[in-house]
Amino acid sequence: NVLMPPLLAFAKQFPFFVLDIRNSLDGNVSAQVGEQNVQLGVAFSQPQYERSIGFVQMGKLVMSHVVSRDHPLAKPKRVSFAQLRKHRRLAFSALGERLPSSEYLAAPRCWRAVSYTALLEMVRAGIGWATLPRTMILRELEEGQLVELRLEAYPNTDWLVAVDLLWNKSQQHSPAARWLQSEL
Repeated sequence: NVLMPPLLAFAKQFPFFVLDIRNSLDGNVSAQVGEQNVQLGVAFSQPQYERSIGFVQMGKLVMSHVVSRDHPLAKPKRVSFAQLRKHRRLAFSALGERLPSSEYLAAPRCWRAVSYTALLEMVRAGIGWATLPRTMILRELEEGQLVELRLEAYPNTDWLVAVDLLWNKSQQHSPAARWLQSEL
């Protein structure tokens, strides 16, 4: 995980600082930053932020469409959007439909979960297909527990989602927060 080296360095630099790491259940990290509930936020990039929000792109995540090896979608070499819609989609509820590239993933049957870990467990159980960060499922892909779907429309294209670091431009940050912002 790319966040761990800066957090480990932070722990060494500020050994007595209490760091509160939260997971936004509604996925609206920018609102929490804007309301000054948190000093820094890490979130999937959005097309635009409120004027009070400062941001910088930290990088990109490769998202993979996956199923369990026993799921019917695991068999075809290429999968069409129509085939995806015939099966249950498992979606990260915090994002809703906010990711700009996800409109083609609409499915009439959709279950939502507030964590990628829960989605991974449901995919492993064969409940449906999901789009998960590839870094999270490398072991499952290598061991053959999960199968990455190759979409007919994008057979050789990774789905990249940008990740931003957010802060409130009007909020005074502690030296520790400024240090962590710089490291991230």
